[in-house]
Amino acid sequence: MNGWRRFFAVSCSHGTYLDDECRRFVLRFLDRWKPHTVAHLGDWVDTRAFRRGAKGTKDEAANVREDLTSGQRFLNELFEAPGVQRRLLFAGNHEHRIYECAEDLDAVRAEAAQMILDGWQTYATKWKCDGGLIPYDIEDGWRELGADCVLGHGYMVGKNAVSAHAEMHGRSVIFGHLHRVEARPGETMQASRGYCCGWLGDRIGYERRRRATLAWGNGVAFGVYKPGGQTVVTLCERPANGEWALPI
Repeated sequence: MNGWRRFFAVSCSHGTYLDDECRRFVLRFLDRWKPHTVAHLGDWVDTRAFRRGAKGTKDEAANVREDLTSGQRFLNELFEAPGVQRRLLFAGNHEHRIYECAEDLDAVRAEAAQMILDGWQTYATKWKCDGGLIPYDIEDGWRELGADCVLGHGYMVGKNAVSAHAEMHGRSVIFGHLHRVEARPGETMQASRGYCCGWLGDRIGYERRRRATLAWGNGVAFGVYKPGGQTVVTLCERPANGEWALPI
């Protein structure tokens, strides 16, 4: 490979909503690909019980322990994959709910949230994650692969959001957040492209009242990069909740 390093990135596994077929595929892929760099781009937990507006709804009763345990179990499987040397762990908007709750005026809720955050920080330290737990921050929530490409959770929404991420950076961006698998070029002087790698959840029973959900798809991003140099990105999508096919 002469200086090239392999990478693998996923996003939006959402704790207990992780689709088991997606999980098995990811583990098969990692075993075959043996990447140097593995990234979870955020929303590894769902934090449904912590969302604003949950009070008085069934979301308030969502099992917090099960959600957190499921999310960490999947992270362990990612970071324990053979050959991994660089680990990137991003907070997404669903993890950011816990940061917000840590400042809640309800002291019990704030203390519970702070205990969760302390656990995540300890976890990121244990795995020597590059940058620790990377915050959900539109300026600081990114990490570089090659000089021409960054990784992060994603922020903008809408039909033009994929190219908007590339145009914001002026280079290529790999992110999740939108739950759809899509690549679009940015209209920038230097070559740029947005890559949205989809999600790993089961759509059945999750946000089925919105039209945008119909565009969701399971997917992963992988490829090669040279530190300080070029990045080559490929998206792999599961066809319509059908059978995954390993592209390697």
